[in-house]
Amino acid sequence: MGLIAGAVDLYMTYKFLRILTQPFDKTDAFRLGIIDENGKILKKRKELKTSNEKNAYTIFHRLIWKIKKLMGKLPFGKTRLASYAAALWFVKEEVIKKGGNGISIETSFHNYPLENLFFLSSKLNHSLRQRLLLCIYNNHQK
Repeated sequence: MGLIAGAVDLYMTYKFLRILTQPFDKTDAFRLGIIDENGKILKKRKELKTSNEKNAYTIFHRLIWKIKKLMGKLPFGKTRLASYAAALWFVKEEVIKKGGNGISIETSFHNYPLENLFFLSSKLNHSLRQRLLLCIYNNHQK
């Protein structure tokens, strides 16, 4: 693979992961009224007038948003943690394909919640919080 092809590949991977992990209500498409906070399409592609609208809602965006909506049907799939987990999975697969070691990426994913505990919001009941902490602790000990 040439240098330019590698750069394009890296850029597209970054763009894919950025769109996947970005909440719908933080996108340009949401700000422009093209989608709602759940990613539901409010304006069809043929109804878009300005170049800003067309750039905020491309086929690439639609593909990623459909993947994101499918992930949302899984348990914990609508959380930010699930988006980051999917993004890390894609990166890990690519690292392994290139001959790298995907274990360090997986380890950092397991360590992040333990170090930050951002997903243990007050919405989770005490019992669920205890089970999640135990699971994280057990994974961290491996």
